[in-house]
Amino acid sequence: QQTTFFDHQVYLYVRIPRWQLHDLKMCQLQVSLANEGQYTSLLESGALLYRGNLSEDVFGSLSSSPSTWLPTNFMTNINGNTVYSWKNQQMTLLTLASNFSKSSLDAVKKTWNGAKYVLEKQFMDWRGQVAYLNKFLLVGPERECPR
Repeated sequence: QQTTFFDHQVYLYVRIPRWQLHDLKMCQLQVSLANEGQYTSLLESGALLYRGNLSEDVFGSLSSSPSTWLPTNFMTNINGNTVYSWKNQQMTLLTLASNFSKSSLDAVKKTWNGAKYVLEKQFMDWRGQVAYLNKFLLVGPERECPR
């Protein structure tokens, strides 16, 4: 395992069987990719308790696929009626990409107190997450999902 930090880019590929996508609702499935060191620094600092800290400015390595939560991917007009279901059922591969550089590492160490608890080699590791809410019934009237 690499212990010396260097600038790097990563990709996450998630393939989902088509039959599992048939009844998918908006926001029910979210896939994300994040740098482990940055995630742990934000977690140790208490920053992940605030939704605003999931923005690109704060959590730059966080990558998410809007394919499973973007409202336009779920609205279909059938005979004048709007139907909310995933209309991209032919797409079964989600691709995420992110990167982390020495300047990103320096910014995290400078900004977040929790970074002092994180080993530099943890900034070479990445976490991929698939969150699924099984009994998801309804999305609020604004039709938005948290990133």
